[in-house]
Amino acid sequence: MRILIVGAGAIGSLFAGKLAGSGIDVSLLARGNRLEVVRKKGVELRESRSSTVERYSVDAIESLAPDDRYDFVLVVVQRTQIGAVLPMLAANQSPNFVFMVNTAAGYQAYIDTVGAERVMLAFPSAGGELDGNIVVYRIGRGLIRLFQTTTVGELVHTAGERVRLLAGLFRESGIPTIT
Repeated sequence: MRILIVGAGAIGSLFAGKLAGSGIDVSLLARGNRLEVVRKKGVELRESRSSTVERYSVDAIESLAPDDRYDFVLVVVQRTQIGAVLPMLAANQSPNFVFMVNTAAGYQAYIDTVGAERVMLAFPSAGGELDGNIVVYRIGRGLIRLFQTTTVGELVHTAGERVRLLAGLFRESGIPTIT
């Protein structure tokens, strides 16, 4: 299983670290200083109520070639950054693009870029911030704790296997998830 995470901010780094920690082959597409930090130190995470820093090794890359193939490409960028990322995704042949972008603009740009059948959506129930090079985070654990659970779905309903697979990977990495 190969997963690429596009976006090395707090949420992208959190998902990269947690997935890598569960044994998944994770690459993190980053740029600038964040790229260099992840290459040298890996992804460093600290749960907001703990002083323990978790360190995870991930492959830090700076571009996505058309023939790079991942089982899932998680797009975890801010709404204002998505336009710059879409052209790179359009040329890539990976089967599943999981957009984890908080926007009210709808999904048409994603459909136009990679095709509706390859679009998946996820709403991460997590928050965090970079404190230096360490991501200080909190993962939502469901409504019983007054915080939504991470949710995964798809635009074009297939048999649901890829949704169940991704949700299972998230759960195995310690991120509670529903479909």
